[in-house]
Amino acid sequence: FGGEPNRRALEALSGTATLEALGAYAEENQELGHLRDYLAEIASTIDDGATERAASEFTRAFIGPAALPALPWGAPYKSGDPVMFQKGTLAVREAYRKHGMKPAHFQHVPDDHLALECNFMALLSAELLDSFESAKWDQARDAIIEQKAFLDQFMAGWVPSYARELSASHKAPFYGRLAAGAGAFILLDSIFLGEMLQWIEDVQDESLTRWDEMVANISGTSPLLREGLAAVSALEFKFADEYELSALS
Repeated sequence: FGGEPNRRALEALSGTATLEALGAYAEENQELGHLRDYLAEIASTIDDGATERAASEFTRAFIGPAALPALPWGAPYKSGDPVMFQKGTLAVREAYRKHGMKPAHFQHVPDDHLALECNFMALLSAELLDSFESAKWDQARDAIIEQKAFLDQFMAGWVPSYARELSASHKAPFYGRLAAGAGAFILLDSIFLGEMLQWIEDVQDESLTRWDEMVANISGTSPLLREGLAAVSALEFKFADEYELSALS
């Protein structure tokens, strides 16, 4: 949602790792199963033409010059006012500020743009992984609380609506599918984070053996998570720098 796609990005989206990850959630959420099936279908058709069509869709969905088929920032879905930089936008900005971050193109792209909010969640996820790997459980618990609060307050209330509006426009079917998947995952991730928080609290009340089991499980899965985060970070998109977060100066 924050950069014009290229062939490498499309191949990553429809690759085995993505399909397996979506498959793991398919039983929990039908929309994510639909997205997996859609991406599996396009995997064999990715060529220069498909890349150009996806890039054209990105322009229509996020840049213009025609009116966007759906607004990819959150405040209008809460206020009913389509303008940028509303009260809700400032609340998201404050969440970034508390974490020492701000949009790289401050006051040029709305703080509550979907790409910026996704980038912020990716940063929080990486920090949570650091806490797990270093067995800093209190820090991990605080990170989970922070992630869930951001999802519930700033994303869950508008991304599914944005996805429905974008899909209904029929002007960007590829991004409509991705947005629908993102909306579904946001709602599911909020549930999982709540369960993870309860899991940590329960384990703290149990035996040292249970702690050892948890550490072993994290040690086995964290390299895969690191590999996935690195692969996503390595993807280069045109315009991506406009939707990045940077440290406060």
